[in-house]
Amino acid sequence: MSIQRDATLLFRAIYNLLENATKYAGVNAAINVELTANGFIISDNGPGISDSEKDKVFQPNRECKPVSN
Repeated sequence: MSIQRDATLLFRAIYNLLENATKYAGVNAAINVELTANGFIISDNGPGISDSEKDKVFQPNRECKPVSN
């Protein structure tokens, strides 16, 4: 697979996704990085984002509240 994009922006996007996963998923969380035919998927088994916050997740400098257990 080859991704033809700005390397700095791509690095920043991947770094931010991994940083958020390690910061918010929890101490014993599993973080997965998977390459697909269309790009990549970063996922974790953390609590997730509450439904009321999901529309705000792509706003700049926005921190969403995790789902409460």
